[in-house]
Amino acid sequence: MLPNKVSTESIIVTFDFTNDLGQGETISSASVTSTVHQGADSNPSTMISGPAIISGSTVLQRIVGGISGVIYCLTCTITTNSSNIKVLKTTIPVNDSCAGA
Repeated sequence: MLPNKVSTESIIVTFDFTNDLGQGETISSASVTSTVHQGADSNPSTMISGPAIISGSTVLQRIVGGISGVIYCLTCTITTNSSNIKVLKTTIPVNDSCAGA
């Protein structure tokens, strides 16, 4: 689980595939999606801002917005140069309350 995000923040989330890649294997393509893990948001995909960026064995994705009180599931899916498909998931809670800090 990632730390709390305030709904007005714009952050970069890093997905590290270092331990998932074989020797000589590289990331050819990547995408990140957002769904609701807990709470209610009729359009969770709006948290994804711009394309996923491949940087070596990691994928970077800008995350924006979200609804306070909702926990989102971020799913990063990559395809490697060996045609393998790998997935990493994490949750990110959005919390605008001072009590959640």
